[in-house]
Amino acid sequence: MSNLAWRAKTAGSIATGSLLIAHVMCAGDLPPMQTATEAVNAVFQPVPTMKGLISPFAEIPTETSVRPVRKLTFNPLRKYFSRRQQKNVDEFLSALDRLVATKAKIPKEAQPELRNTAYIGVSAMLRSDQLTNRPEYADAKNVRISKTRAVNNTVEVIVSEQYEEVGQDRVFGVSKKNSKVILVPENGRWAIDEIISTVVWPNAWPLNGGTSDSSLSAQLADATKQVRDAMKQIEKFRSRLRFEVRPAVKASER
Repeated sequence: MSNLAWRAKTAGSIATGSLLIAHVMCAGDLPPMQTATEAVNAVFQPVPTMKGLISPFAEIPTETSVRPVRKLTFNPLRKYFSRRQQKNVDEFLSALDRLVATKAKIPKEAQPELRNTAYIGVSAMLRSDQLTNRPEYADAKNVRISKTRAVNNTVEVIVSEQYEEVGQDRVFGVSKKNSKVILVPENGRWAIDEIISTVVWPNAWPLNGGTSDSSLSAQLADATKQVRDAMKQIEKFRSRLRFEVRPAVKASER
């Protein structure tokens, strides 16, 4: 599944039901407003090109202009998210750990065939950033972060940005994305509890100027499902192999 196909699949999948945890607090008990600004800036400001990240299916480290969700990248950001979203990220990371462990059981000589099955469906998602809904290679430009706005016992911030949509062999044009960041008071600071994003794609085939809507909750839920589905594919692939993974036998022991 290509990056564009994965994003189209999740388009319009804003999570329903209760998006926010109810917080009833007195105005004097609310955290400092600058903690909301700090959280949004930490998550949305463009990051330098990241080097050395390895996808579970990659043979060599890769470079990326976005911040794929891994333990290494999320730990510094953990305090900026609500307990609810921390749990969602942890579920994704736990599933990713199990995927890596399951893949490690496949003999090296069978890995190329495995990459042609499980890898295709999940690779685009693993190279994207679920936290900001930025696709692979999205070099965010003109990032604008609004002033904080108090809404009942929450804070809202609007983030607008632009980035080029890059395909396998061409640049489709510039996408424009607006994200409403909703923060709730937790542990003495404002924490990101939901991000609702709308992307306007460039007016070029196959995007044709369409729009997509999603949320942080939906992105993480879909990412976790994709990882679990890939793990099931690997387990089925392994069951078809007619040999076991055994420790290498030393020549002196033969």
